[in-house]
Formats: sequence, C-alpha cells, structure tokens
Amino acid sequence: MKPDRPTERQFQAATVIGCIIGMLLLLLATQINKCSASDWQYPAIATVVSLYDCLQTIEIANNPNKWYEINPKLGDHPSEFDVKQYFAVCTAINLCTWYALDNLGYHNAAKYLELGIIGFEAILIGNNLSIGLRGSF
Repeated sequence: MKPDRPTERQFQAATVIGCIIGMLLLLLATQINKCSASDWQYPAIATVVSLYDCLQTIEIANNPNKWYEINPKLGDHPSEFDVKQYFAVCTAINLCTWYALDNLGYHNAAKYLELGIIGFEAILIGNNLSIGLRGSF
C-alpha cells in the first residue's frame, strides 16, 4: 500500500528542519575544523552525496508503483532522464557557485554552502533509506 503523500506544509517543515540541522552541523564544523574552503574535499563530498541521492531518485523513477517522488520540481513520477537532467544541472550550479565564491575570496561562504548541501542531502538519503529505498551504482 502506498503511504500518504506529505502535504506541502509537511514538505516545507521537513526542509526547514533539514536546513536547521545543516546550520547546526555547519557551526560545529567551523569550530572543529578551520581549514580553507579552497580545499577540494567539500565540493567532492557534496557531489558524491548528491550522486547517491540521484541514484535513489532514479530508483523511484524506475519503480512508480512502489515509490513516488516528493520533490515538487520533479513531480510524483519523473522519468529517468528528468532525474539525471535535474541532478546534473543542480551539481553544475553548485560547483560553479562554489568556485565563484572561493575565487572571489569568500572561502567561508563557499565552505558553508558545501556543508549545507552535504547536511541536507544526508537527511534526504537517510529518509530514503528509512523507507527501504536503496541506490545502486
């Protein structure tokens, strides 16, 4: 049986909670690790977790009778092409933004951007894993 689709308000609340958790992780990370955002590790990790989220979303696209997507930009049952296109564009925008911020001297902003994406993606991946959704390479 298909679970009830979350309301728009529930989706927004989950997004806000995810952002708050991400910001708390950011604050913790800045106190523990003072390294520069020019270090490649942040965008690399953000790209890897986004890729895993993409693979999970492809599983949703390929199993419309089992799962549905809650991202309103993709709709309930996106095609595999739409999923890949969406994540490719998001990754490109993220990397270009990180590069621009870092090269303009906003190293902390670049680092916080990546840590926020990592935290947010971790929440989404965790939610997907909790409902039995796996991504396969």
